[in-house]
Amino acid sequence: MVYASTSHNRTVYASPPVGGSGYGTISAMLPITNDSMKIKVRKTNIDKEFIINKYLPANYSDAFECIAPLADEVTPDDLQIAFWSIEKGWVKNLFKLRNVLVKPFGLKSTDNKNISNFTECIKQGGSYHIVSVTDKSPNETVLLLNDKHLKAYLSVSISKLDNNLKRITLTTVVHFHNWFGYVYFYSIALFHTLVVKAMLGNSINELLSRNVMHKQKSNHHISDKLEVNL
Repeated sequence: MVYASTSHNRTVYASPPVGGSGYGTISAMLPITNDSMKIKVRKTNIDKEFIINKYLPANYSDAFECIAPLADEVTPDDLQIAFWSIEKGWVKNLFKLRNVLVKPFGLKSTDNKNISNFTECIKQGGSYHIVSVTDKSPNETVLLLNDKHLKAYLSVSISKLDNNLKRITLTTVVHFHNWFGYVYFYSIALFHTLVVKAMLGNSINELLSRNVMHKQKSNHHISDKLEVNL
């Protein structure tokens, strides 16, 4: 069986290894289409080994996970950056609507993010805008988003499975500062679930696509060398 995904008009194919099942290696030498890979994101329990457990109990918490053939060099930092940098379609429009609606209440907007500064914040473990990095390990990165109405901790963790697969888990832990935080969050609770699942799938598709591009460049470089030697 072959699984395919696309991002920016590139197709990612994941083929199971010979004699195996599930995802295997990513093949870079395959056609380009516009279909999207269906990353299956499901709700799960918060793993007791995660760092983010230190912020529990809380007013609200959830966790979503998916399985994908991410490259070994992809880190939780990379996933956090992709998660917050890639806003597509209805998710992007929903964030725009949110920013308009909360402005009269003095809440901070997510507009005008400087991706370079945000990336440096994640990589160096600093802070930017309302975001700060609270905890890091080789397998998990935890961010804090702190505003006047609530603070939310968001953890991304990666664990290795068989057949070159990775389990990616996104955990959210929310503490309300006041009654408005309660009203605000439970007003958007349904959208929170939909947005988290969509953004997690989008970020993984983007990283898979970048991996394919890197392999394509490497293959072209090797082919050029072979042609020269011949």
